[in-house]
Amino acid sequence: MHTFKNGYNNDIWIGQGQAYTVSGGLQWLSDAKPAVLWFYVAWNKSNIPKHSFIYWLRSHNRLLTKHRLKRIGIIHDEVCYLCGVDDETHTHLFYECQYSRKYITLLQQFLRVNFRLELLHHWTKNNRGISRMQRQLVGACHVGVVYAIWEARNHTKHNDSILMPRVQVKEVVRMVKQRFWSMNEYSLSDKELHWLATIKSQNM
Repeated sequence: MHTFKNGYNNDIWIGQGQAYTVSGGLQWLSDAKPAVLWFYVAWNKSNIPKHSFIYWLRSHNRLLTKHRLKRIGIIHDEVCYLCGVDDETHTHLFYECQYSRKYITLLQQFLRVNFRLELLHHWTKNNRGISRMQRQLVGACHVGVVYAIWEARNHTKHNDSILMPRVQVKEVVRMVKQRFWSMNEYSLSDKELHWLATIKSQNM
């Protein structure tokens, strides 16, 4: 026996109090969940695919940090490989670690943008002061930096040496810009071209 669920409550469409739309109705019928904010950053078409995969794992807290490995009984020490001070959780490794934050500082300086790392998803989606092209590049570079931090962490684990953030960030920006030009064909405004020229002229 089929049970029908209600689509209206006191003559109000259940779709979050909004007017009815076909897409909203389809989502309601299929019980589909709305895309989370990190979705727009993780699957930006200007991203390097391997960068997106690591970013996706990080967004789900599925990377094998020392904290996770300790929880499942594989290791007993969970001190961060990069700073050697605090426990290596997802939050610490990508948001709080003193070594990791150098990557974000360098990226902001290089791209000449300023954002709070934990609010980047809102920044790339809702900031009206930047263009679509800038959203794509900044988002893709951030995803690349997350990958670079994870790469640096694994390099330190296996080689007992630390990679230079400056070199890695420069390589991330180079790769993202190269992919951007290959994946996008729309024309750029004078402001966007000036921004790209400013980035290119900087010597890191």
